[in-house]
Amino acid sequence: MRIIILSSLCILLYACQQQPNLPPLTENTGEERKEPSTLEKQSGMDVLINKAGRQRMLSQRMAKAYFMLGMNINSKTAQEQLNKAIALFKEQHELLKVNTISNNFTEQLQTTEKLWNKYEAILLSKVERSSAEKVLEMSQELLDLCEKNVTALCEYTSTLPNNITSKLTNTEMAKIINQSGRQRMLNQRLSLYYLAYIWDIKASEASEIVNNVLTDFSNNLNELQSFKLNSEEVKKQYTALLDEWRAIATACLNLEKQNRETAAAFLENTEIVTSTMNKITSLYEKDFEIDSEALSGQGKK
Repeated sequence: MRIIILSSLCILLYACQQQPNLPPLTENTGEERKEPSTLEKQSGMDVLINKAGRQRMLSQRMAKAYFMLGMNINSKTAQEQLNKAIALFKEQHELLKVNTISNNFTEQLQTTEKLWNKYEAILLSKVERSSAEKVLEMSQELLDLCEKNVTALCEYTSTLPNNITSKLTNTEMAKIINQSGRQRMLNQRLSLYYLAYIWDIKASEASEIVNNVLTDFSNNLNELQSFKLNSEEVKKQYTALLDEWRAIATACLNLEKQNRETAAAFLENTEIVTSTMNKITSLYEKDFEIDSEALSGQGKK
């Protein structure tokens, strides 16, 4: 597995030149709106898939921030990340509820909300090592539910009439936005289980998950970079993340040598890659808008 990952990284790095770092991922930190705007109510499926996909990332990001607080690693930054992630998750969840596509999807969101309420409560409680394993468990449960929500949106999108002016079908558009957005989650998941390993929270399981996520991200990156309709700006962004991704992979392949002292640099690199993938996903969203009337009520089943 390590040979495959390193070979993949070498191919990527050989083809690209170093680019400057991008700023950290920024999130909407405004006050939660009680009623989404008219524009939000009319969000296209491409926008919804992107936002639903970001919920997956946030499920892992919140747990990662909790672990940072518990391990006393950049506590101020960790608290800011946790607060912003909670606010953004709640905001996007309300948007998904307004733009529901079917009765089944509505029920899925209700199940997600029930778990979210429990997860939020533990995240906002006093940070303790004794609660870390529970946070890890609930972050996985929430991730699984968020993944189901994205899948439902993608499947629904495939049933809509294709835009005859587009070079892609709706199914292909949904796939590229979903796949790109999922990379954000994988980076935050790496950060979370990297910290779990160092903090000795289910260390054996954490090590296995780190290796699996590393392979998953690397394979997806190869596929996304070879996508035939990547714009020049998208290609530029992929090139920009390669140095950080190489550093991340190297650390993960030497996980037994990692500790609190190495964590700061690792977390900084994963933030840069997450930020870059967030930008790439937004570029895909703009480049491949899905022309649909999904929110007109026709999707109720």
